[in-house]
Amino acid sequence: MKMSSFARKLVASIVSVAMVASMAVVSAVSAFAADGTFSLSVDKTSAGLGEEVVATVNVTALEAASASVLVQYDPDILTFKKAELAQEGANMNVNPKENGELGNLRMGFIYASDEVDEEGNVIDKGLSFDGTFITIRFTVKDNAPKTDTVIELVEVKDVQCPDGTGATVDKVVEVDAAASTTAVAIDGIVEEKPINLTVSPTSAKAGETVSVTVNMKDITFGSLMFDVNYDAEALEYVTTEKDVLAENEDNHMTVVAKDADGKVAVSAMASPNATINGQFVVLQFKVKEGATVGMKPFSIAVTEAYQNTEEGVENITAAVQEATSAGSVPVEIVESPSTPGGSSSEGEGGSGTGGEGGAGGSGEGGAGGAGGAGGSGAGGSGSGNGSTPAATGDSAPIAVIAFLSVIALAGVVVFAKKGMTE
Repeated sequence: MKMSSFARKLVASIVSVAMVASMAVVSAVSAFAADGTFSLSVDKTSAGLGEEVVATVNVTALEAASASVLVQYDPDILTFKKAELAQEGANMNVNPKENGELGNLRMGFIYASDEVDEEGNVIDKGLSFDGTFITIRFTVKDNAPKTDTVIELVEVKDVQCPDGTGATVDKVVEVDAAASTTAVAIDGIVEEKPINLTVSPTSAKAGETVSVTVNMKDITFGSLMFDVNYDAEALEYVTTEKDVLAENEDNHMTVVAKDADGKVAVSAMASPNATINGQFVVLQFKVKEGATVGMKPFSIAVTEAYQNTEEGVENITAAVQEATSAGSVPVEIVESPSTPGGSSSEGEGGSGTGGEGGAGGSGEGGAGGAGGAGGSGAGGSGSGNGSTPAATGDSAPIAVIAFLSVIALAGVVVFAKKGMTE
């Protein structure tokens, strides 16, 4: 069925209108699209005292003759050193204390082109950026605590560029919220509180013991209860090595292991009070067989604390908790050295376990080794000389049977081929 002339004109008109509408939508979207998207990155995720941290303000393809950028950081952790624009030729202004507050880093630049065309006219244009926009250098303060510090790209504004006609236009830019904040782990000073833990040794293998010491500095109490937490999948409580309260028969300490919960509950009673300045109690743990390698933390948590006074019993739990280190102290579980095995050679007369022995080697027990070039095979009672293999023990009959089976199979194949030929 053919379309009428009217129908064809109607369809053409509809298509034309749709094309115009789509072009209008594309133009509208383009009009509101950002001229450049800004983000922030750092050159490292962790830094030590005195170490440099480099933060970079990045931007997608952008031409600009001026801009203003605000970056915030913690001045108690980082010291601002300098900021550099990625392109040369602009006048850059840096104010590390915007609104009088250290940590508000305002950076701006203005660029005036000095390029001229063939007729000597100044080419009115901006600087082109695609990638690094501004590089900011900090150093970690020497007294910075162990913490995570944040550097944030807060805003970018006043971005302008000549349009080539002598006028200046405002650029529409945006800050990528998902990439505007970066954190750096500072390996700084750890404040040692009056109640803390130490671990010795700092690494151990399966079956070895680890001592965890609860230390106190000028802590006075009448009764004190706390938990020492540990990884029960890797460690188990064994015994109490040291108890300073035991030096006085009027004092008493109870230690209860709760392996299912991964904690050792310690309850101490003194009459009337005890002042501890040094080691309080030493707990011994054992690394379990099959424990996974890696760092296993110990931590302490005070649950109750009281002090006897002339007026009665005073609850000092909050004060003692405040004096207790909140962090953890780890022990590193390392792999046990593997038992000698496999096949190895150590020059003349190397050794191997149930593997390939050397010439003149000897073995004990099950399957002997094959004579090689100067080794011994443990796990067999065979010996070899030069390149002549020796097979004894349980492996000898198996090897003979296998060899005869191969010969028999070869004979069958030859016989079959001969029959087919005939």
